[in-house]
Amino acid sequence: MLHCGDPVNPLCSVQTTLSSAHRGRDATRRLLKQRYFWFRMSDDVRNFIRQCNVYEAVLKMLLRGQIMMKFKLEKIEEKQNTIMKMLIQKKESLSGEDNNIDYYIFSDLFPLKNIEDLNQIESKLIDIGYRTAIIRELSYIGGKTVASAVKKMIVKMFDDELLSKFTFAGRKSTNKKCFQSLKLYKIIDEATKKITKFKECLKQEEIDDPIKYMLVQAPFRIKRKPETTEIASK
Repeated sequence: MLHCGDPVNPLCSVQTTLSSAHRGRDATRRLLKQRYFWFRMSDDVRNFIRQCNVYEAVLKMLLRGQIMMKFKLEKIEEKQNTIMKMLIQKKESLSGEDNNIDYYIFSDLFPLKNIEDLNQIESKLIDIGYRTAIIRELSYIGGKTVASAVKKMIVKMFDDELLSKFTFAGRKSTNKKCFQSLKLYKIIDEATKKITKFKECLKQEEIDDPIKYMLVQAPFRIKRKPETTEIASK
């Protein structure tokens, strides 16, 4: 009887060959199934990757947009800070200038005695800080009525000798200058309107009439001064 363990047994060799063939066929089937499975999976994976690429592109675009927006916001904030610093410095400089003007403005500058002093003040009134300081100080003078407040301002600001060279509208025949064209006239106008109790129902003639009166009366006040001085000295 032949045994498979016998090396010379041809039947055992055939069985071994058939067994190997079966194993090879099974392995081939498994490999084909695996390859078919991966081919199927590769399509899904490929589609997923494509979707991921789209998502990644969108995310990159959004990220770039956020970075650009952040950069622009930082630039805007930087400009705002620069503007705020400039405004603060300007305010401090104007405040300092106003304080300096407040200290000596009425004691050293007023009353104006001649045309040269007047022209000097007129040229300085281009400066907003200077102009604002004068308006504020004049508004502090006050008065019971508009007329009394305006007259006090005129007395404080002008010597009668200087006022005698002016009329309200000017007069060529007597070489009188026009007071209405002066910047200081507008200063008096604004200072009067700045006084709280005169703000409502204030008419322009209420300011102009006392100015006209002070201009007309200036020569007469000059004539009365020597008499007043004489009486005071006795």
